[in-house]
Amino acid sequence: MESPPFTIPPQQIPQQQNSRKSNVNKLLIITVVFLFVVGISVASYFLGAKSGKSVTPTPTPQLLLTNPSYDIATNTPLPTPTVATDSARTKTPTPANTRTKILSTVSHLDGYRLSNEEGDHRTEIKVGRDNKSVARGFLTFELGSISQQANIQEAVIRLYQAEIIGNPYSVGGSIKVDHLTYGDSLDSSDYVMPALVSNIATLSTNTILDWKEVDVAGYVKDDLANARSTSQFRIHFTKEVTGGEKSGDFVFFEAYEDTLKSGNTPKLIVKYN
Repeated sequence: MESPPFTIPPQQIPQQQNSRKSNVNKLLIITVVFLFVVGISVASYFLGAKSGKSVTPTPTPQLLLTNPSYDIATNTPLPTPTVATDSARTKTPTPANTRTKILSTVSHLDGYRLSNEEGDHRTEIKVGRDNKSVARGFLTFELGSISQQANIQEAVIRLYQAEIIGNPYSVGGSIKVDHLTYGDSLDSSDYVMPALVSNIATLSTNTILDWKEVDVAGYVKDDLANARSTSQFRIHFTKEVTGGEKSGDFVFFEAYEDTLKSGNTPKLIVKYN
């Protein structure tokens, strides 16, 4: 005996159809909500990215004009200008009409004199001591080629230290310069001749065989102002005491006669206008 075919009861079909419609509606709602959320997220991302861009503001013309340390074209800081120092501002330029005279010593008026009244003007200029006497050097420069009205800018004596015997700087200290007038001859009395001004400058303090220089501009001016035809100077050690070996402790400067054969004879270099 065959079993009758299985059939769905008529009352269950509408319920199943309603269930399917409900599921489709839910899925549709979920899809719409998802797309809505995604759309909001995407829109928020682009809006945020756009608002987050760094924009360099362009300075207004007024700001640039009131701030001269910026380059208007490139909007970059300008280098700090170099400011001249006070010494650079106040430095006096050398006048364009400045002249230079190089004066040699007078041959019979340069040399040395000793404390025992001996000396020589035909040989080198000697300064120092031995066990019998002390030596002082002398220099004379004729000013006849320079006008009494000249404005002296500079006057420098240059002497060449050409030879040393013993230890003159150790026993005598430094070599000083006197400004004096000893006339048209060099004799024994000039060793003790009172100076116009004593110890006007230091000529040398060491044993280096080289040029020694000293500025005497003020004293050359004084000689011209007082109508002296020469500028005369005496050089000596700070300490002057006899002693030591017979050979002595001496410094020899080249004289006009160039007896030490250095070729570096004394000079007075005068700049004036």
